[in-house]
Amino acid sequence: MTLIYYFLVFSLLGWIMEALYRSVIDRRLTNPGFLTGPYLPIYGFGGLIILAGHTLLSSYSLPVRAVFYVVSLTALEFLAGFFMEKIFGIRLWDYRHRRLNLCGYVCLRFSMYWMVLAVTAVVILRVVLPPASAGFLELGFGGNIALAVGVLVMVMDFFLRIMRWADARIQEKEGDESLRKEFLSLTAPTLQHPDVTRLKEYNHHFG
Repeated sequence: MTLIYYFLVFSLLGWIMEALYRSVIDRRLTNPGFLTGPYLPIYGFGGLIILAGHTLLSSYSLPVRAVFYVVSLTALEFLAGFFMEKIFGIRLWDYRHRRLNLCGYVCLRFSMYWMVLAVTAVVILRVVLPPASAGFLELGFGGNIALAVGVLVMVMDFFLRIMRWADARIQEKEGDESLRKEFLSLTAPTLQHPDVTRLKEYNHHFG
């Protein structure tokens, strides 16, 4: 349950950071995520990666841990961007206009940002992690209920978003079929004209 706790916290903090950044760039309030609620699961998973590096690589030097963070977080960002476009056909971020990018899903500049953010988060975790863990344990059963509700809300949000996406795709296909029928109805007189149908008697490219 502790991992779920940190997952939700990082998802919320990531959403706040992205919302502020996107809103400043777009000059309007912007929801930066695929989901409706104030959370970004990719930051939740990223936070768990940072937490794992902080725990498992504590005996290694800072450069080694920095390499781990930049490689793992860049891989997470690439996989998330790739599957979001392949499955849902949308790009939540696009680095194609930036130098040294890979398919527009990742770029060197933002990979460096993630590394700096991870190292900064580790420094903060050294101070915050012990009291945060102790505070979570003190919540007891009520804390577990709150975590379960948080996860349930996020899962329901995800499935509702999938349903809305599926409905939009169905409406899009119905619109395409309507246009196809309209095109055929408009071109039918021409296609059925004797001068046009007579063209079938002429073979082209050796039949």
